[in-house]
Amino acid sequence: MKTPTPSRGLAAGAATVTVLLTAAAFWLSYEHLHDVADLNGLDGERAWAWPATVDLFIVAGELLILRASLQHRVDAWAIALAASGSLGSIALNVAGVGAGAEAMEYIVAAVPPVAALLAFGALMRQVHDALAGHHERPRPRATAARPTPELVPAGARLLPLVSLSVATEVTTAAAARPLPEVVPAGVRFLPLVPGDVTAEVTIERVGTEPEQVVTRPSVETTFKMLDWSSLGAGGNHQRSAELTTALAAAEPRQVVTVPVTITPAELRRQARTLNRQVVAETNRPVTIERLRDEFGLSRRDATELRREIVGSSRS
Repeated sequence: MKTPTPSRGLAAGAATVTVLLTAAAFWLSYEHLHDVADLNGLDGERAWAWPATVDLFIVAGELLILRASLQHRVDAWAIALAASGSLGSIALNVAGVGAGAEAMEYIVAAVPPVAALLAFGALMRQVHDALAGHHERPRPRATAARPTPELVPAGARLLPLVSLSVATEVTTAAAARPLPEVVPAGVRFLPLVPGDVTAEVTIERVGTEPEQVVTRPSVETTFKMLDWSSLGAGGNHQRSAELTTALAAAEPRQVVTVPVTITPAELRRQARTLNRQVVAETNRPVTIERLRDEFGLSRRDATELRREIVGSSRS
């Protein structure tokens, strides 16, 4: 019986947590997409089957990525499938919240598909490591048995072993030096006599006085202040100023708030009336946004009220 090692125990625990996280994330995403399908014209089995056309792309793409990884190659089509399913699931979950909702409602709707993508990818990573480790185990090498030497027959004479000297020519890779030219016989050599070398050097004389820098001539201009008294204009000038005055309103505005109280029974009655009116006009049940606009309800209360009135009208 093999004793479980800490590494195997940690791997089993991580796999269990990853499977539970993947199942929970896919269930939440699937349930929300079912509600979106139910609110947009699909009911019954069609509403339950519609989310599979989105979330199963993630499963198919991840499985194909795992297969390509085990074959040591990259499958771009599998990556495109997984990315399309993930982006579509996130977009539809967020869009199903509707317009005008709180920011936290959009975050809550986006968490399940993102968690499903990450958790399923982590699960496929663990499966890949397990399968790759199983395939890459070193196999025992088969060693060939050495041949047994043949036995010498009885009475056979053995030849003595004589060492032979083998002369080997050693060549070096050094480049061959060029040989000097051969001087013909009878040629007399001229003696090398040192001679006097004279050279004439010409140096340009540089003047000691600095050159004068030529610039543009400068013109000095004197400005005189203008004497206003000599122009004949009076010294007393009156300045006009515009004044803006705020006038009081003729009648002050009054804001009157009248509290309106409606009972749950009256609310359901008005909602059923509104549902019948919408069905008669559009041949579709009333939407959650219409209930929120008409009665000022939260999204959760409007969803529960719609399920109650639409379910009772269908039954």
